[in-house]
Amino acid sequence: HFQTEVQGSNANTTAFEANPSQHRQGLVGTYRWHPISSPLQIQLGARQDWQDGQRSPFLPELKIQWNQRTMRAFAHISRSFRWPTLNDRFWEPGGNPNLLPEQGWSQEVGSKWYFQHKTWSYQMGFNAFARQSDNWIIWVPEGLFFSPQNVRTVNHWGISPSFSTSYSINSWRIQLKSNYHWLSAVNSQSNIPNDQSEGKQLIYVPTHQADAQLQLDYAAWQLSYVHQWMGQIYTLGDHSQSIPAFQLAFLGLSKKWRFGQQQLHTYLQIRNIWNTDYEFVIQRPMPGRHCRVGVAYTLSSLKNN
Repeated sequence: HFQTEVQGSNANTTAFEANPSQHRQGLVGTYRWHPISSPLQIQLGARQDWQDGQRSPFLPELKIQWNQRTMRAFAHISRSFRWPTLNDRFWEPGGNPNLLPEQGWSQEVGSKWYFQHKTWSYQMGFNAFARQSDNWIIWVPEGLFFSPQNVRTVNHWGISPSFSTSYSINSWRIQLKSNYHWLSAVNSQSNIPNDQSEGKQLIYVPTHQADAQLQLDYAAWQLSYVHQWMGQIYTLGDHSQSIPAFQLAFLGLSKKWRFGQQQLHTYLQIRNIWNTDYEFVIQRPMPGRHCRVGVAYTLSSLKNN
């Protein structure tokens, strides 16, 4: 399988001093090996991009999957490359036209297990990944605004275990889902002399995150409670300032109404129900307890052959 891509971007906004543009072309190739009688699947991929006359490195990719009824496993390795965006280069104030492209390698392995016992079902998963990046682009505080900079070398490692279970009887179904994410994103080598962030976790990248969801379904009704926990977030490279860990909770009620091929989805959400004071960016407080009400309408049509 081969395909070509052509992209063009032009900016006409007061956020940029001029009206910059960039044009990108790409070639993508994929080969998939998957015998019908085998649980093994192998996919090879390659990509070559050009932007404004400059050529990216050759980007290979390999995916291996093993699929069985009660277990799925995969391994993935690829080379990555990313040019700075128009916002990275020209945003006013803070854009940096001298940014270099990011490039590196990423590896990931993972598996999922499925179990069924009468009306109970269980699912467990575990993912682990590593990524090595050169010239990593990160926006850092520069006085009253943020500006992007290249970090010479950044190493990422992470794990993501997950668990879910559900119980069904007649029109009732109850589900419990939980996830945990541990991420080490370290500035291993800096371009800046005497950089106090070297060897430390990147700013605005929490090491720990977790969430859990309890959901009750009855016919077309759904009631859900989501609880999230966010670990400490460093906001300065030397770790002298940080946002403390916080917890958030959300409560939702929804119903789907069907009228032939038409569907109406109505929902009510109460967000931040414990009215937690929190920030994702320092000195930019997020809303307290608030509600959202929504309606979504879907019209489906059947085609007669």
